[in-house]
Amino acid sequence: MNSQALMINGVSIRFPIPISELEKILGPSRHAKKTPDSYNHVFAWDQHGITAFSKQGEIAESIDINLIQEKYENQARQAFSGTFTLEQHDILDYRKSNKDKLVKLYSSDSNKAFIINGISAWFGMDNGEVTGISLSSHQPNETPAPAEYAALDPRFTELATIINAWVAEIGLTVPINNAYYNLAAGASAATIKQYAEVDKGNLIPDELLNFYAIHDYLYNPVAAAFCIELEDCEYYILPLKEIRTEWQSIQDLQRGEDDLDDIDFSQYSAKIKVDDYANPKWIPFASNLAGDYLLFDADPGVAGTFGQIIDFQNETWSRDVVATSLSELFSNDTAELRRNAGERYEFILENG
Repeated sequence: MNSQALMINGVSIRFPIPISELEKILGPSRHAKKTPDSYNHVFAWDQHGITAFSKQGEIAESIDINLIQEKYENQARQAFSGTFTLEQHDILDYRKSNKDKLVKLYSSDSNKAFIINGISAWFGMDNGEVTGISLSSHQPNETPAPAEYAALDPRFTELATIINAWVAEIGLTVPINNAYYNLAAGASAATIKQYAEVDKGNLIPDELLNFYAIHDYLYNPVAAAFCIELEDCEYYILPLKEIRTEWQSIQDLQRGEDDLDDIDFSQYSAKIKVDDYANPKWIPFASNLAGDYLLFDADPGVAGTFGQIIDFQNETWSRDVVATSLSELFSNDTAELRRNAGERYEFILENG
């Protein structure tokens, strides 16, 4: 890898790259089972210690160099056995002597990456040791124009009071300078307009858009202070701009009427309306990063309430109403924080 190109076995590549092209360079891959996270397909070259991730199964958006042997299905089964150079130096040696050139890929990124010719090389770390290098396309962020913040709809003034109380309660435990403090300013009017629908004609409800006008949230792949805890599971609040992508990830798992014989829809509460993997009117706004979500229900069943919150489980197909509204969900979590915030944020306080 250098300022001109990323090369594998002498062949220059750019992202995204077809899996078929990678197989011409590296040989046949092992197509691992679909994963529950945002990448659906994993292709592993076990003998080389290399994995590629693809959302649709045909084109790789990123490649991982696995520097330690892993036992996970979505990792190569052997450690990387080749050489990886950056500007003609071993990349780990180059990293040690050029730490000033490392940049954050997101606000709380402590591992950092090199950005070379539109490609990022991000370092996975464990106890100070580099365990892997993730390669993907990188487009520099343009300097944004001053934001025209969205005005809060007066109908949701009470919701704003509840959300701000929740934010303040978290702030009593997690300081703003903590690496996992992921609160952002409320979404601008332009951002809300840009991301107001998940699909053509399928609009995000006003209440949820106003939720993001109060505060938006930053993505962190490790941990986030601003989360909802249910049954010992933490759901990180999604950034507004990620809702459409996460909604689509859910829709990609719809089976269709010809492949639903093993699902008994009568088991579900009359509060919800569903006849496949998910109702397209369920809008994700929080995720545990493992395929499970909290959803805003914009199409409830006969016994349900518009805006009720569904705990959506990928593996078990359970879909349970856990609150009648955003206000109830966050009020309940604020009360829970007052009881056990220290326990919830133990990792964040020790590592942030």
